[in-house]
Amino acid sequence: MPALRFLPRGPMLTAAGRPTPPWERFFRDLLPLPIFVPRLVWNQGTQSVASQPITEIIDQPAVVHVTYATRIEQAATTSSELTVAFAWTDGGVAQTFTAPTLTGNTTTTEQSTQLLARVDAGTALAISTVRVSVGVTPMRYNLDVARARVATAILKGV
Repeated sequence: MPALRFLPRGPMLTAAGRPTPPWERFFRDLLPLPIFVPRLVWNQGTQSVASQPITEIIDQPAVVHVTYATRIEQAATTSSELTVAFAWTDGGVAQTFTAPTLTGNTTTTEQSTQLLARVDAGTALAISTVRVSVGVTPMRYNLDVARARVATAILKGV
């Protein structure tokens, strides 16, 4: 049986007229609308990105829907590769998803993928990239990420 949600206690709005954090979390859990991360232009052609959280620490187990799109913004002189990976914890077990490596070295090279991840309470979903660029002109890429909490009550065995 799914966990019951009770109304938060305390004031609903701040002095500035915005929902207080407990109410914001309550409404966010009710309406699984995408929470967009601003467009990220990582690396500027210089390095890969180590693991970086793209969700806040999850307060209870949740299913998170992630969509990303990446495109080569500047091709390298000779060749380039880009690999995007996600990491999270499900049931205490570390999980990863690694997208196929982009190997086209043109500005029309792009990739987009969606995934659903069951994320444990007290953990976050993270993204990382590995970029290889050969030649004097370095490869640069754009990476757009959107994520939304789809469910907060997860049934065992479902």
